Amino acid sequence: MKAFLYAGLTAGILVTPACSTLQPVAGSTVGSAVDDSRSFAPIRDNIPALNIPTASERQAQDAVDATRYYPAQAMWSDEPEFTPAAEGYVRGDGASLWYQDSGGAGVPIVLLHASTGSGASWRHQQAYFSQKGYRVIVYSRRGHFRSTVDSPAAQASDTADLLAVARHLQLPAFHLLGTAAGGFTAMDFALRHPDQLRSLIIASSLGGVDTPEFVAATARLLVPEFLALPSHIKELGPAYRALNPGGTQRWIALEELARQGVPRRPTMENRIDERALRRLQPPTLFLTGGADLYVPPALFALLRPHVRNASYAVIAEAGHAAAWEQPAAFNSAVLSFIAQH
Repeated sequence: MKAFLYAGLTAGILVTPACSTLQPVAGSTVGSAVDDSRSFAPIRDNIPALNIPTASERQAQDAVDATRYYPAQAMWSDEPEFTPAAEGYVRGDGASLWYQDSGGAGVPIVLLHASTGSGASWRHQQAYFSQKGYRVIVYSRRGHFRSTVDSPAAQASDTADLLAVARHLQLPAFHLLGTAAGGFTAMDFALRHPDQLRSLIIASSLGGVDTPEFVAATARLLVPEFLALPSHIKELGPAYRALNPGGTQRWIALEELARQGVPRRPTMENRIDERALRRLQPPTLFLTGGADLYVPPALFALLRPHVRNASYAVIAEAGHAAAWEQPAAFNSAVLSFIAQH
């Protein structure tokens, strides 16, 4: 318990949050005043009352505000083998969306990729979560690996595409994880179809948040000089690039594989302002890497005042591609969260 010393008082007095009375500091020499509480009345009456939360209030606030930190791995293995139970295409408005489904009777989890990725970028998560008993669904957004756009004039939102995938696969309520640009769609879908979700994970993503403070902060981060850098420099953390050159080259290959035509920013149905953030219903995990240049952990402070029922996690040394760079920590953080919901 912290204590506060009011040094300006002639007699040394210690005030602790656990008590509302004044106590002499050990070793102070205040004569008979120590034995006469009335001598302290003028001082006591002018000290504002301390607003001390109850134990249950502290516990509830700690659960919301606490950020869990996950250590980085320093050794990596190749992508695990994974064979989906089903693979095919879902018709969207003017597009064919390629998907993979691990199958099974487990609770579904849908993974939404980054702009630099595709449905083929999730091998570490597909193998892991299917082994944990979940039904894992990935798909490529329109314009990415194997997903084609038949009609450039089609104006379907990415949220509508996700709904088409969920309906085609007849998914019950599912966990939804979006990383980077995929987090924009995940946030939008959670606002448009909250009844479809068991939980929401926004990983390494700005999430389309459009509050004045958030927009100003990200504008200071995403300056033209930074955006002009190659994708692997912007997105992969320095520790990963230094220690895992093979993994870096594989990430670059997957990025090249993902791009089909001009990549587009996810189209959304909601503006993610303060009111929208307060409306978020599903239990939500915000997760980022300690070395993420797009979404540094400090940005969490701009979300906390607006989002209720949220948890926060940081993965040490990970850049913007945390799911690829640090799959052990990433998968552990996500599993720990979704297992509660």
